[in-house]
Amino acid sequence: VQGFDRRTSYAVVVGIGGYREEGVPKLKYAKRDAEVVAKHLTALAGYSPENMRVLTDERALLVDLQETFEDWLPRLATSSGTVFIYLVGNAVLNPESGDIILVPYEGRQDLARRGYSLKRLQEILARLPSRLNLVVADLSFPAERAGAGPRSIPWSAGKPAGKTRSVLVGSSSTNGPSLSFDAGQHGLFTYHFLKAIRGQADANGNGWVDLGEVVFYLRELVPKGAAELKREQVPVVTPEVEPTGPIGTYPVSKAKRRG
Repeated sequence: VQGFDRRTSYAVVVGIGGYREEGVPKLKYAKRDAEVVAKHLTALAGYSPENMRVLTDERALLVDLQETFEDWLPRLATSSGTVFIYLVGNAVLNPESGDIILVPYEGRQDLARRGYSLKRLQEILARLPSRLNLVVADLSFPAERAGAGPRSIPWSAGKPAGKTRSVLVGSSSTNGPSLSFDAGQHGLFTYHFLKAIRGQADANGNGWVDLGEVVFYLRELVPKGAAELKREQVPVVTPEVEPTGPIGTYPVSKAKRRG
């Protein structure tokens, strides 16, 4: 959008759909999800390409995630800017700590030590000087064994104690494979996230899509889309975002006014 940029803000977009290990489920739209989200962040959310890293498939090794989150971001983040992270891929729950582990390109779901911990990511973000850190995670978890009920995903487990400047939006409250929306050529959650920041979530029609509006939109549309697929999926936000508060009114994107 002309005249709207975030020159001191940084974004990282990760999309891993193909994996080196044959036993890790492939995610049909993960790489495309990441590439399209990155384009939207540049076109609508003000992030410049030079302030963004896009890590997909074989370019999303564990070492790439570590270098980006633990060296690149801390070296560049400023108190005047924000940090936006979008994750698409497979994840597992560490059976010992309950932590959410993102599976990198060379990782395996049965080896948590070969993945990247979201708790570690949250700790790193908490140390950054940035005004706001927004993490959006569209993750796919292994289904439970036959006969076992759904398990809650502990999205808030890695949140550092005390006041935080970080918000995490998780794609589903319970474990299970992520849902694809073939008609939209995206994962279901990412499809609706893209619709939201394009302007569909702009409830008051002022041309700005605030974080509170995005959260409300995802909570309304993702469960409806899942129900059409005869499945259940309810996004989670931690901590809760007050729609009229300083974080809820943070502008995620600038879209055209609807006529």
